[in-house]
Amino acid sequence: MENIENWRKAGKIGSICRDYGAKLVKKGASVLEIADKVESKIIDMGADVGFPMNINRNDIASHYIPKKNDPLLLGEDFCNIDVGVSVEGAIADTAVTIDLTGKYKELKKSTEEALNAAMKLLSEDCSYAQIGKAVQETIEGFGYKPIVNLSGHSIEEYNIHAGFTIPNYDNGDDTALDRDIMLAIEPFATEGRGLIKESSHPEIFMQVKNANVRSPIARKVLQEIAPRNGLPFAKRWLQTKGAEIGIKELQRQKILQSYPPLVDVDGKMTAQTEHTFYISEKGYECTTRKIDED
Repeated sequence: MENIENWRKAGKIGSICRDYGAKLVKKGASVLEIADKVESKIIDMGADVGFPMNINRNDIASHYIPKKNDPLLLGEDFCNIDVGVSVEGAIADTAVTIDLTGKYKELKKSTEEALNAAMKLLSEDCSYAQIGKAVQETIEGFGYKPIVNLSGHSIEEYNIHAGFTIPNYDNGDDTALDRDIMLAIEPFATEGRGLIKESSHPEIFMQVKNANVRSPIARKVLQEIAPRNGLPFAKRWLQTKGAEIGIKELQRQKILQSYPPLVDVDGKMTAQTEHTFYISEKGYECTTRKIDED
């Protein structure tokens, strides 16, 4: 793995900022202020925001971020926060669930224990299906269902979701786990049937191809996101006047892809725990392990 120290630095910053964000998740807290503070801390620590910080509540499993001037305050919510950090394209992806209700400790624990079960396999010659089976059996042992249409993923420079998928159930894929790669393993659990669907009003976007555009506003949007090198961005970050129009034009030309919130199909509570790992010939290294801030 090239530039391994960048990956380690991203992981350390990610772990610190994840735990910092978790402490900000309180009843009455502004989701916009939480996201802004965590993203600012990432930058202050010498890294870039790998993707907009997710603050997913209750039946929202992934991809919820605050919009510009978002008035939403947290109440008795069951939240997961998902934090991404980039150091010259080396990415850390990590998430934790916070229970403000006091009612879903076991649901949260099911994803934590599922990740622990998956970790135990990483030093061995295991398959992707075996990892998924460990996640599935652990979550079902708590009486819940893994979300089967969400998965972990390999990571490459400036590419959060690279070629390999890490299932949250036994999908029968006997392919041996590769070595010298970065993986994000992220068990999701739900009280429902184990499925999510796309919702509406996306606030996360990513450039997926290069193309010439005639619209001046669309060109300005592309210029503004160029430093992202293809990493996802939040609509609220844009300073371009009329950015909404530019985004719609870039979507029409399939230059931008949107990532709407993903919600449980049954409207049930969802939980997530996630770490990033370097898989080497010698075993594995968790780059986003919990550490004390220097």
